Amino acid sequence: MNVAVLYGLVLSGPARATPGSLEVLLADELDRMVDHLAQAEIPPHYVAISVTDREDLELSARDGTLAEDSTRQARYLDVDLRAGTPGLDSTHPLRGFSAMEDDDRAAVMVPRGEGFALRHALWRELDDRYHDAAERIVMIRANRNVKVEEEIPAPDFERRSPVIDRLEIPDLQLDTGAWSEHLIALAEALDADPDAHNSSVTLVADRTVTTFVDTEG
Repeated sequence: MNVAVLYGLVLSGPARATPGSLEVLLADELDRMVDHLAQAEIPPHYVAISVTDREDLELSARDGTLAEDSTRQARYLDVDLRAGTPGLDSTHPLRGFSAMEDDDRAAVMVPRGEGFALRHALWRELDDRYHDAAERIVMIRANRNVKVEEEIPAPDFERRSPVIDRLEIPDLQLDTGAWSEHLIALAEALDADPDAHNSSVTLVADRTVTTFVDTEG
């Protein structure tokens, strides 16, 4: 028997007027990338950068003892880069090429902190995404020239008014000592129950903070 203790944390605080240091770094690198590619043969028309910081804490007890007390931290980067125009960009489906329609865009793990290691990972991902998008829009344009025109040529991208939403996110704070005692007591009670076999009790808490910037402002 496994018992999961669900500990929900809504870690949202008051609005913050000024950007944090990570937001400033991402905005600076985004501007640098856009300026660098402005004169390219196929410049991007939209770029978004999202960095998600995740912290996970897990406590687990079994057989009347604490079996696990761990904290994991990770940072993930996701880049959405579109080449072409809002009407027809690199996300447009390639008709007749279903094997090429798998969306292989996925977040990649990057270093924590705000030093050169993060900037280097960001540059590399932006460069990879740009070359993929530039290559794909060429294929899409060629594909469109040889196929029958679509019945409803809906645009691939719709511009929106900029939205700024900044919140102060409290740190993940948990009294692990007190919770460990509760879990051990519950594990002991389960262990003493003749109807329970291989019992364990687990508490999981997580904190996720996403920092997002894009060329829409």
